[in-house]
Amino acid sequence: MSAGPRSLPQTSSGRSDAMHYNSISTAISQSRFSLLHKTSFIILYLFGFIPTWLRYGWIWNLFPFRSGVLLFGLFVLNVFRKARLHIDDRTPPSAMSQIMQRILCQSYIKTLIVYSFSAFLVTYFYCKDFTSLNVFLPKKAFELSRLNEKRVSMYVLTLIDAAIFSAYYCWFDLDKIRLLRAKDDPMREVLRAVIPALQLAAGLSVISVSSFATVVYPLVRGSFWRFALGIIRSLTRFSRSNELHRSNVMAPFPLPLHHWFCYSFLIFFMWRMSNYMFTIYLCRGAIHRGKPFSSKSSDPNGTLITGLRADKKPFTKLNAYQELSYIAQNDSVRRNNIYRDIEKPTIWSQICSECLSTIVDMRHRFDLSRKPSMTKTKATTAHIQPSPSASPTPIAVKPRKDNIFVSSRASPIVSVESKVLRSVQDPQAVQSAMVLGWLEQLQTAVTTAFRRLGIYSEVLAESQLSVPFRWTIERKVARLASEKDFFEDAVMALAFFLDYSLAEDTYGTVQHDIPRIMNELELTMSTFERFRENPPLEPSDVAAKRIRMETGGPVELIELEELYNTVETGFAMIYQRFEEYVDGIPLTANVQRRCSLYVSQF
Repeated sequence: MSAGPRSLPQTSSGRSDAMHYNSISTAISQSRFSLLHKTSFIILYLFGFIPTWLRYGWIWNLFPFRSGVLLFGLFVLNVFRKARLHIDDRTPPSAMSQIMQRILCQSYIKTLIVYSFSAFLVTYFYCKDFTSLNVFLPKKAFELSRLNEKRVSMYVLTLIDAAIFSAYYCWFDLDKIRLLRAKDDPMREVLRAVIPALQLAAGLSVISVSSFATVVYPLVRGSFWRFALGIIRSLTRFSRSNELHRSNVMAPFPLPLHHWFCYSFLIFFMWRMSNYMFTIYLCRGAIHRGKPFSSKSSDPNGTLITGLRADKKPFTKLNAYQELSYIAQNDSVRRNNIYRDIEKPTIWSQICSECLSTIVDMRHRFDLSRKPSMTKTKATTAHIQPSPSASPTPIAVKPRKDNIFVSSRASPIVSVESKVLRSVQDPQAVQSAMVLGWLEQLQTAVTTAFRRLGIYSEVLAESQLSVPFRWTIERKVARLASEKDFFEDAVMALAFFLDYSLAEDTYGTVQHDIPRIMNELELTMSTFERFRENPPLEPSDVAAKRIRMETGGPVELIELEELYNTVETGFAMIYQRFEEYVDGIPLTANVQRRCSLYVSQF
């Protein structure tokens, strides 16, 4: 039985406005944010079950007041981080500038305030579980109350722990996120994060307690003790039962080191697990319950296009690019829908344009980073070259026999300056010669000083003292490749769409773009290779210069290698798939030369 004639797919008379990708992404993020706090509440309740039972009895576990208050402290931290999320790399050019921009700045103060609030909530419940940490010392019926310095030391430690973790938070820029690609259950990933969180909590606890017990608290002990006495006395002024003793004597110095370490360990572990869980739940990518975000729209492909163009919402755009990469690799139904869409402008043409725009933007970043030095070299060369219109022989200058320091022109109008100069001018030029001698000596001294200063600067630049001030090529490349997630998803999406097109693209929708895509990938690889061979090293980057002098090869740049490997993989995938048809594809000479390098590999 013969098959009937194949007809073109049905298309509507015009595209309707699709739901914006950001609407779906925001709704799913809110549901994940809610699930994050539900899970956090369960964990806090389980951790506080035994202490509450031992302290107040089992019936108080029916009223999870403690877990609710601690959850509120974590909620404040999560809201604070959610408001500051970013996906671009903001690596400063040097370690000292990183200290200035991340530690000695307003952002660190805000982080410190938020984490101090969370820490005080934890301190309150921790101290309530131990009688030795009560506000007042035990007393007899006829005695006045005495303030417990152990409780005061716990609040001082609270501030120290908040300051340490805030510095850790800002230094490593925990606000920067990368979408996860794992398909495991979130709770399984939470369990995997326990070991790293325990290791970090132990390390920070040792740093906190050791610095606090040996340096910080002995210095601020008296000030905080007097401050605490003033506050407690103002609060208990009208209380007969808790009237404070007039003595200001402090307790012996041995204070609860075991409480300090246990508290610091718990607070650091809780904060780090909170950040891990935030990343696990809110950065799970563009797949929700096994389906892409855009599948919830009546026009999935149109919604996906709105996400790829959401330049003002980077997090939404990142989800859209990850979904596009997922569809290109795993979703045959969505790929066929894109292949079979022939209504102008086609979905494929819009996807291809957005992906190539992302690739070109990354390539231009590495081009622009080298243009200032190249422009400066060209300008200098043009300046020292003689003008073609100039005479090849110099113009003869008639020497003067008179005193060259005496003006030969008689002006009808003599200014005040001319009168002053004429009154001090030496007709025999003896004094002028002396002045010229002084100027020559001064010039020699200044030249020698600058030469020595240059030598000292080189010695200082090569010493360990200059390490925090060095502008390194690694940090520069990290800033240039700040949006590499977009780039990697765009390259792999184009490569897989072309790879599957031989079997699924019935109408040849995407194959006519093969020359353009391969040409852009080849230009990008060539740009990365030029940058790798001759990176724009800063004068202070002594380590990179030494590596180039000793090895004679390029400096190892991890981010650049990752970008290059991604483009090379995509290019090789396309060439391997269409190797039989290369002779019939109008490729440029550079692309053909690049393809010839892969012949031996396949």
